[in-house]
Amino acid sequence: MREFFMTYMLVNQRDLEYLTTIAEQGSFVSAALQCNVTQPALSNQVRRIEERLGLVLFERLQNGVQITQAGQRVLDSARDVLCQMRDMADVVRACQDPLSIPVKLGFFPTLAPYAVPLLCTALRESCDGINMIFSEAYSEQLIEQILAKDIDAAMLALPVNVEGIDNVPIFLENLYLAVPKDHRLANFSSVTEEELPLGDLILLDKGHCLRDQALNLCDNDSVGSNIPTDLRATSMETVVQYVAHGFGCTLLPALAAQRYAKHEPDCRFIKIDSDRFNRTIAFAHRTGCPRSSLIPPIVDAVKQTFPDDVISFIGA
Repeated sequence: MREFFMTYMLVNQRDLEYLTTIAEQGSFVSAALQCNVTQPALSNQVRRIEERLGLVLFERLQNGVQITQAGQRVLDSARDVLCQMRDMADVVRACQDPLSIPVKLGFFPTLAPYAVPLLCTALRESCDGINMIFSEAYSEQLIEQILAKDIDAAMLALPVNVEGIDNVPIFLENLYLAVPKDHRLANFSSVTEEELPLGDLILLDKGHCLRDQALNLCDNDSVGSNIPTDLRATSMETVVQYVAHGFGCTLLPALAAQRYAKHEPDCRFIKIDSDRFNRTIAFAHRTGCPRSSLIPPIVDAVKQTFPDDVISFIGA
């Protein structure tokens, strides 16, 4: 904290916001618009900051700015200080009233469309007073957002072995095989690992944790070998439509399978008879997060509202 106050004596919070915005925008003009000040005023303030610090932070170029080596080190510290400031404000507000600010919760794409509606219902029925802000991003991005304190927590598939992040496991979700209605396996109630049509599996694009999990579980170079390489999908909805029109098969989680089984008559969803084909969903949050006290009641709400016929709650 000593460094925090020493830094604050040289530059205040607004100064730090100016510096980080310029770095993000790469331009004084764009940063001035973002900060709602004039470009000359912003340039003059940065020069005063540089004089105060005795350092050149930005090289002025014709088409923008370039961060100097010293500037990059100062900016790294500036981001840390701004995080500390936000943390301090959150701690004060959380102590005064834990419900005074919304809980920011993230989801990854193969969970969000199926879990968010259920969670909204859960919060309305069981957690009156807790306001939520939801966001969706790939798992790696959610982890970065947690560490950057942009969100309070995220529902993620384990493992999440990242220093500074704690996990609260919630439920186990089985994976299902989705096939076209006229597929040779369409009338099966379950299949074994050996019966999976690996060559016909359509996988999501890179970046989806479900894609990585499917490849790890199958551990076979023939996965998707019968699927054209240019058949691509960025969402589960698109993959299911490919399956419905006979382009192949796919693996999808139980909550998604339950949803599509009701609304997609051209697909069949088959249980995989294996202890390995599942994923563990947890709430991940930053260690020491002042809002973490709100996670247990949200977990309880999930356990009261989510369908226990397709998922298995942990610790229930």
